Amino acid sequence: MVVTQIGILVAILISAFLAYLGNMLHTDIGLIAQATSIFFGLCAAAFLPTYIGALYFKRLSRRAAIWSILTGFFTSFFWIFFIHAKNSTTIGLTKLLFDRPHLLAGTGLEKLAQVDAVLITFPLSLLVIIVVGLLSKPDVDPAHIDTCFKGVN
Repeated sequence: MVVTQIGILVAILISAFLAYLGNMLHTDIGLIAQATSIFFGLCAAAFLPTYIGALYFKRLSRRAAIWSILTGFFTSFFWIFFIHAKNSTTIGLTKLLFDRPHLLAGTGLEKLAQVDAVLITFPLSLLVIIVVGLLSKPDVDPAHIDTCFKGVN
């Protein structure tokens, strides 16, 4: 079980790294690769904290998982479509709605538009799952949790 957990964690981290790398190099690898890296980045921010929490923490509540997923998804969506310069410019929604390439264009925070969404949204989603997890009670029978984690240190 521990080997499986470690293997899954390594695979997810490699996928997140490849998504980040693909997003940074999107001009050389094309629109399909850029869309794929956006998808992997969004999935990492939305699902990775919940997945890790479900594998490793007995106390994880359903409320913490849901809030983390929602935070990861919506903040990723916002950052990808409206803040990150490469994605926002390619997608064109910010240009259509606000007549600028991204929301930070022409502001003192414009350099922040170079930061990939995963670097902002994943830590935020992780923070939400930790805070909400600590403030909420697990909503599953402890006997069931003990059965699921039997043999796992």
